[in-house]
Amino acid sequence: MESAVVNRSHPFAQMSSVHIFELKGETILTFSETATLHDAFISMCGEEGFAPHIAYKSLMPGFSFKMVAMQQCIALLPLPLILHHMCPELVTVPLEPRLQWDIAIIRRKQGYHSFAASQLFEQICSHFGKLREAPGETG
Repeated sequence: MESAVVNRSHPFAQMSSVHIFELKGETILTFSETATLHDAFISMCGEEGFAPHIAYKSLMPGFSFKMVAMQQCIALLPLPLILHHMCPELVTVPLEPRLQWDIAIIRRKQGYHSFAASQLFEQICSHFGKLREAPGETG
């Protein structure tokens, strides 16, 4: 999670960045506990000495952004989702420290890849930039 999504009327909207500690007492929407980012966020808050008030957990970005637009909470989501779902009522504010969100793709080096799988891989590479290969691996 690189940024918090807040309604334009929220005090965070005027800030250049928000430290994790400043989320104490905020009503937060984040991914459900099945997502790795959820546990990493909870752990980061624990390191800052508080447990976040997570009122909503969702894997549906559209729902998350509507809740923020209705001023029900702030959302902590990865930047690719934020860029795809932003609307005029919302503002993004960078989080400090940044919670790294990595994506990895595992596929057979020498095996059949369907046309659909190859196209998906190409789309992911073009969307997220050049993917790094695992150390010592090629092709």
